[in-house]
Amino acid sequence: LNGNKRFDGERKTFTPISSGSSDVTVTASKKAELTGLFNGNGIGSDYAESNAPYQIKLDNTGDYIEFGGETVASISSATINWKMLGGSNSSSIVLNGSKDGSTFEEITSYTVSGSTNSTDTRTCDTLSGYIKLRWVFTKGSNIGVNVSVTYQCTE
Repeated sequence: LNGNKRFDGERKTFTPISSGSSDVTVTASKKAELTGLFNGNGIGSDYAESNAPYQIKLDNTGDYIEFGGETVASISSATINWKMLGGSNSSSIVLNGSKDGSTFEEITSYTVSGSTNSTDTRTCDTLSGYIKLRWVFTKGSNIGVNVSVTYQCTE
């Protein structure tokens, strides 16, 4: 691996976790970065730069961020970071996973709570065998997020 890899016609840069490893970590912190292996549904316009790196807007129940594709052999870990931006009512995020690329099951869920502008992080590293992930939002208050996934390539 030379530090650059092609996915779905788009160039991504990654850093191998250890020498000889095919582990790749990718991050999305803006809506425009939800391309290639990342995509989103119902994602609003980014929050202002002053909220970086929590700029992906989750503001309606059913909004989700998805990761995965044909070049993913297995996912090692997934992290979501959030910032409360639209009030202080509790929301939830369910992390669903798919081992076949189409059927999803719940892996874990997170309660998102706190005062406006409070931040938090959750990482799930029990993802062996999963090739797709989906973070699904249930609204209490609007939040800004960024996500990172470490995975192994099929190549």
